[in-house]
Amino acid sequence: MQKTFSARPSHRRGDGGGKKPEAAKNPAESKKFGVVSISISVFPVVLGMRRPRKTQVGATYHVVARANRREHILRDDRAKHLFLETVQRAKEKYSFRILNICIMGNHFHLMIEPARNESLSKIMQWILSVFARQFNRAYSLEGHVWYDRFKSKIISSLRQFVATFSYISENPVRANLVTRSEDYAYGGPAFIRAGPGWIVERPSALVRLLFPGFGNQALPVQ
Repeated sequence: MQKTFSARPSHRRGDGGGKKPEAAKNPAESKKFGVVSISISVFPVVLGMRRPRKTQVGATYHVVARANRREHILRDDRAKHLFLETVQRAKEKYSFRILNICIMGNHFHLMIEPARNESLSKIMQWILSVFARQFNRAYSLEGHVWYDRFKSKIISSLRQFVATFSYISENPVRANLVTRSEDYAYGGPAFIRAGPGWIVERPSALVRLLFPGFGNQALPVQ
């Protein structure tokens, strides 16, 4: 049974003999208590709301998406290639650049730069939803593929750029999958070595300056 609480003061013996409590001398105190009561009533609603995604025109983002229940849906080459094909199809539908990428067993990282007239949310929602349908069809499965919505962070400084680029490149090394990032077949360095324009863009002058080894892989042999 749900208990109800009355805002009326108690008039028990020993507490003032039924004398009405003094009103707050400061009007601000009354307003303050009124705000508190309103805040408590809407608090559950606020908890259920998602925070709006932070976006910025012309920004570069670090995007991460994880598989539902952290299952290793991307563990085999077939699933990884299916994801790459989906990303390539998205590049034909939307205008954006991928500066770095890493596909792990149960999640992936993207360093992505949408065009000024494009929406990061639309791009990623298309990639995730199309891949989910293709994956379930290919493996005869049903249900959710991804856990919640993707996470994104604006890269707003040179220090963040360097840290994010390095983090994505070295992800398979930290996971003890390879000893060198360029040896991981589903990471940015390997895609650059395979040739610019497929999945990962040709490294900019800034990337070649900050990461000489990474940039040199993109230079074709004349």
